Amino acid sequence: MTISNENTRVVVTAGGLSTFTYTFRILNAADLLVILKSAAGVETTQTLITHYTVTGVGNASGGTIVFVAPPTATDVVNIVLDPDLTQLLDFTAAGPFPAESLESGLDSQLNVNKRTRDLVDRSLNLPDGDVDGSGAYDANSNRIKDLATPTGANDAATKSYTDSVVAAAVIDPSVTVTPYAATILDDANAAAARLTLGLEVTTFSQDLLVNGNAAAWRSDLQTDSLYPRANVLDNSDFQVWQWGTSFTSTVPYTNATHDDSYIADQWKLLSDGNDIADVSRTGVNDVPQGAKSGITVTQNATANKKWGIWQVLESRVCEPLAGLAVTLSVYIKTNTDNLESFKLLATEWSGTADDIGTSDPISAWNGAEVRPSFGTSWDLISGAEVNPVSLGTGWERFSVTFTMPSSPNNVGILLCTNDSSFSAGASVQISGFKLEIGSTMTRYESKPYSVELAQCQRFYAKTFDELVYPVQNIGSDVGGLTSMIWDGPSQRYVHADWRFPVPMLSIPTVTTYNPRAADSGWRDFGNSATKAVGPITPDKQGVSIESDAAVTAVDGYHLHATADARL
Repeated sequence: MTISNENTRVVVTAGGLSTFTYTFRILNAADLLVILKSAAGVETTQTLITHYTVTGVGNASGGTIVFVAPPTATDVVNIVLDPDLTQLLDFTAAGPFPAESLESGLDSQLNVNKRTRDLVDRSLNLPDGDVDGSGAYDANSNRIKDLATPTGANDAATKSYTDSVVAAAVIDPSVTVTPYAATILDDANAAAARLTLGLEVTTFSQDLLVNGNAAAWRSDLQTDSLYPRANVLDNSDFQVWQWGTSFTSTVPYTNATHDDSYIADQWKLLSDGNDIADVSRTGVNDVPQGAKSGITVTQNATANKKWGIWQVLESRVCEPLAGLAVTLSVYIKTNTDNLESFKLLATEWSGTADDIGTSDPISAWNGAEVRPSFGTSWDLISGAEVNPVSLGTGWERFSVTFTMPSSPNNVGILLCTNDSSFSAGASVQISGFKLEIGSTMTRYESKPYSVELAQCQRFYAKTFDELVYPVQNIGSDVGGLTSMIWDGPSQRYVHADWRFPVPMLSIPTVTTYNPRAADSGWRDFGNSATKAVGPITPDKQGVSIESDAAVTAVDGYHLHATADARL
């Protein structure tokens, strides 16, 4: 009988049935190998008669096996052609040569060959094109189990052997692990390690690669930070301190009048009462990148009170910003978690430009987590409010973006504490204020000191030394005004002209100081007599100062002075 197919096995899920069909010819019922494989992967070989019976022996199309007891529904039934490796033909010399016997013998051998081929196909093998020793055996994604422990250098390794080798590969305690190596050692998996080693294209790199134009590339690369925009604030990193560099309840101010007082040039300290906070200049070695100086504000013995620092921009600076998107930013750091909540605000003066009616814009400081209320003609600019939170001791930068009013007269910038529960001694350092055109924050860049000083001197100038707070009887004539007594036709008088360093914002208020006596008069060269100050005639360029009356002696006189045009 012809065997017309190459089938050697049937695999089917039991599904609660007892009878299963096989599709190939067998010559004996014992030519079948029947295996049940449970859902857990356990294989059990079944025994003929005991577990099943066979029908269809000798049929070309196969037959059935019938289980004595139905297998578990989830079991997989494997019916495999597995004949004995025997040759049953025995022809005698000159005897008959029956065709049926010959064909049965050939069928038996074919079944043996089919079983052999089935076993070979299910084993490790080399593809036909591979040369033994240079190719690779294909396991068809199957596991290989029951390997012996490797002994040779090229032996396959078992999982248990590999695990033991890895477990034994500990780092020698004497080996110093570099910081870079540590970044690899704490990676959780191979993907993280590859990323650390730069062996993969990062998500950021992928984002760049899909950008379709230069503008998108510039945006992702944040090139704006490479080209910082102009900063319109004065003394933004607190380089200029014409009134001194340390401010407490008595130094340089007296009678605890610390609220609403100028500190570093163009900046005021505002507080919920007097003597709330002390101010000092931050050392040049403790400033954020790009800055040259800073300010430190320390909560005084009076705890649980709010304070802030404030700058008002003149109208000339505000006009070009009308209706534009601007970004306000600042660097902050604290020495304690007890001083961490702040408000960053921008306000508009709706009164006459450069004619600020009151020096203190705050009408009420309010409670914790509530921004201060502003006085008459001061209004919060819409959207110009942010709650920065500074933790720890490192510099952190905060920003808020908003749209300037369509016709701003003056704009006030305020950074203030937002929580009133601050313990005495808590301090905050501030630097790098920036107000710039644009909806993004760019890199902070300090202005040259000479530029900052000249801009500050438009508002305040003095004859005293740079960091000296102006007082009467300072004991030094250096830098002051000098006048000789002019012997005129009818009288002698004291007169001096002071040319301001730069033209001032407006005609300033001029205050005089006696360098060697506790009054505001002229002091003679011999430090023996004072002459009261008479007419003071200022304009934006300078001031003329005279004595109040004629003098009789021919002598020289000294005088210190300040010119104040601050808003």
